[in-house]
Amino acid sequence: VDEPEPWYVMHAQRVCQGPPGIILSHVDITQRRKEQGKLEVSEIRFRRLFEAAHDGILILDAATRRITHVNPFLMQLLGYSAEHFLGRELWEIGFLRDKQASVSAMQQLDDQGFIRYESLPLEDSEGRKHPVEMVANKYDEDDHCVIQCNFRDISERRRLEKQLQSQASELSDLHRRKDEFLAMLSHELRSPLAPIANAVPVSYTHLRAHETKANLV
Repeated sequence: VDEPEPWYVMHAQRVCQGPPGIILSHVDITQRRKEQGKLEVSEIRFRRLFEAAHDGILILDAATRRITHVNPFLMQLLGYSAEHFLGRELWEIGFLRDKQASVSAMQQLDDQGFIRYESLPLEDSEGRKHPVEMVANKYDEDDHCVIQCNFRDISERRRLEKQLQSQASELSDLHRRKDEFLAMLSHELRSPLAPIANAVPVSYTHLRAHETKANLV
């Protein structure tokens, strides 16, 4: 593989003393350009993932706790424009109960580096509740610290859980009714069988008596 052409920055400085002239110097910035290129590729890749993600994503400035970026999925899920999110804290847009809850969450984030909520109800622009799972992580980005919050819509999971619970309840009720039916059937069969069972020994005694009498004759 051919090595790329080197990059240089040229500095020109006029000589103020002695014979007039200009001093030219060249600085090799090839490595800097490579690193800059890698950073640009990384930023483009992140932007694509951020824009195309099927989870909601918020980026917060860790120092101010205020939202700096919101991705299209979250805006579409809740029916709000970017202006509804940007520059505000999580509790101000209903993502946490109140400011004190936000302070506690951020303290936990500082201590552990992440926080997780199994089911966090988010309200959209029409007042509908969306259960989401939220995971927030804190990390360094370039020369400052950021917080990334990922929101996964678990509405379908909740629907399936309720469906399974309903089916389990119906199955339990079916077993209960089956047991009640078998108990009733056993009771109903026991009632007519009792006199029949009692009559069997009597019939057997009469039969033996008739056989004895027949033998005597």
